[in-house]
Amino acid sequence: MFKYIILLLLPISLFAQMKYKVSIEMDASSEYVFNYLGNSNNANKWSVFVDSIAVLNPFEFNDGDIGSIRRCYVRNSNKKWDEEIVEITSNQYRLLRCFNYQNFKANPPHLFTEQTYEDTGNNKCLVTFTIIMNEKPTIIQRLGVIKTQSIFRKNLKNIKLLTSNPT
Repeated sequence: MFKYIILLLLPISLFAQMKYKVSIEMDASSEYVFNYLGNSNNANKWSVFVDSIAVLNPFEFNDGDIGSIRRCYVRNSNKKWDEEIVEITSNQYRLLRCFNYQNFKANPPHLFTEQTYEDTGNNKCLVTFTIIMNEKPTIIQRLGVIKTQSIFRKNLKNIKLLTSNPT
């Protein structure tokens, strides 16, 4: 009996996800903020971590569309990683797969980040950045998640300043 319970629970544990979220209400519509963040050229304006983002497959996919692969370059560093946009619900949701980390001291795990955009009325929206890991993070990885959450908070504050009350 015990081994059957373990066999039933095993698939659940294999697909359990760890999610770490950071949110802020923006003074702009979800459509406006969604489009602003979908444009890689804006990254150096709002990101405290990323200097620039280059689209690696611009002849196959438009920047910000499903299938678009972008290389993220860290400010004042030789660190970089790639991200692929794997899912979009226009003006509401974007899922990115992060991979190919280069020159990091600790190799980050295979992870996803998601962006959600929820209209809250009066031309405002709640934007949430989420880190999704398919495994329980090690202590080193957890420290990286804490640092990333801090970066997300700063980035969201910058995005709010840059997108407030667009004309």
